[in-house]
Amino acid sequence: MSARSLLLASLWFLAMAAGLWAAPVELEVFTDERVPITGRQEWLRQLSEVGVNYLRIRAKQADDKVGIEVRGAGADRVCVVTGMLDSKNELVLPGGRYSLNQAAAAARWLRAVGQRGSDKPSGQAAVGRSAQPFERLRKELAAPLELATRGKDRAEVARQIVAGLAIPVRLDASALDAMQGNTVAEELTGLSVGTALAAVLRPAGLCLVPRAGALGRGEFAVAPWRGAPEAWPVGWPPEKPVPDVLPTLFESFNANIENVPVDRVLDALGQRLKVPILYDHRAMARHGVDTAKATVRSPKSRTTYHNLLRKVLSQARLTYEVRVDEAGQPFVWVTTRKPL
Repeated sequence: MSARSLLLASLWFLAMAAGLWAAPVELEVFTDERVPITGRQEWLRQLSEVGVNYLRIRAKQADDKVGIEVRGAGADRVCVVTGMLDSKNELVLPGGRYSLNQAAAAARWLRAVGQRGSDKPSGQAAVGRSAQPFERLRKELAAPLELATRGKDRAEVARQIVAGLAIPVRLDASALDAMQGNTVAEELTGLSVGTALAAVLRPAGLCLVPRAGALGRGEFAVAPWRGAPEAWPVGWPPEKPVPDVLPTLFESFNANIENVPVDRVLDALGQRLKVPILYDHRAMARHGVDTAKATVRSPKSRTTYHNLLRKVLSQARLTYEVRVDEAGQPFVWVTTRKPL
């Protein structure tokens, strides 16, 4: 390996240990009562077109203020940015004031927040996805999983995935013991091996942690999620707008749901959308959400899959994100509204 490659690998792994991994950014905007009547719709459309995927615009509450809050840690870190639409229909963010025709600039600022976190100096750059060691690891983990997983022993599934990887993974007996006695709920076949393995480990409180191996070669260790500086996540935020990544999500259809368990609703929607739906079982257990028991309803109406998902999941104290695996394949990640 060249000296330059070794330096890049060292910088990337140091950045991982320092917690400089890009975090998803959620934008929540409250409105001044004098905002023009079309203001919300105009900003929703503009921000969606420039790649702001997780956005909510709502009425102002008494304690609202513009700011940034970092929730969770490691792979579960989320930057929640609160902004305001003022009487001039301008978007006020901690990073400045933006008019409608400056929506792209606002999106760039939001992405920068995710790269550095609110507690990092504005001039501090993170080692991003283009870093050579990351790209090599990502490519190694992008191969599709050929193993059937639904109903299989979690420890055995993890062992078989690790055995098929070219990248060294330290999977010791204590990690296997932590997974004994329960099974994998989802069918992960076809997803990339990286996302599948991260999804298998997470319910057991474990994660993949990238480390610098001998001569700067990348490798992973399986470690407890709590206390890990940075975990390889269960999928990644898409680099393109969600409507481009999963266009069927915004198709209209007739829906009528009356007191149906949320897991049955999600199974049906996953078949219609033709994408995997993965559950954040660890967060759900932490917050006492049982998708087999929580029932949801949506009176007969014509809606989109996106709107229906948001509506029924909120009734069960859940939310969803569109993520992509290491090969760029989209899937739906269902997690709790409150961070783990």
